[in-house]
Amino acid sequence: MWRHNLLSFATALSCGFALDTMLTPVELINGEGIAARAVFYLLGMVACAAGVSLLFHTYILLEAYEMFVKEMLAKLGMDINKFKTVYDCASCALTVVMSLVFFGFGRIEGMKPGTAVCALINGWLIGICSKAFERLIEFKDGTGLRGFSCRGAA
Repeated sequence: MWRHNLLSFATALSCGFALDTMLTPVELINGEGIAARAVFYLLGMVACAAGVSLLFHTYILLEAYEMFVKEMLAKLGMDINKFKTVYDCASCALTVVMSLVFFGFGRIEGMKPGTAVCALINGWLIGICSKAFERLIEFKDGTGLRGFSCRGAA
C-alpha cells in the first residue's frame, strides 16, 4: 500500500512541475480584460478535463482525490459526470465551511467564483472528453504494462 501512496505522490509532483513549467509561457500572454481572461479560463478548464479524462483511462496512480473518485466509480458503477460533479461540489462546500470557520465568517479564502463554476461543470466536461477519447483511442492492457493503443494502429 505504501508504494501506491508513493506513486500517487510522484504523480502529484509531476503534475505540479508540469503546471509550474507552463506558468512561464502563460505569463507572456497578454490576458488583460475580462474577455481574454474568460477565454483562457475556458481553455484551461477544457485542458484540465481532457487531462483528468486521460488519467482515468490509464492505470497511472492518481492523486488521492482523483483516486477516490475513480475507485468509487468502479465500486458503485456510477456515471462519471454525476459522481465527479457531486464530489467537486461537496469539496467546494467543505472549502467554504472550513474557510468561514478558520478565517472568520464573512471571509472566504482559497476559493473564488471560478472554482465553483468549475465544480459544477467539470464532471460534464470530463464525460464529454471521455466519450471523445473512447471513440479515438482503444484503452487496453496491450503491453502488459497497462498502457493503451491507438485505434486503427497495428
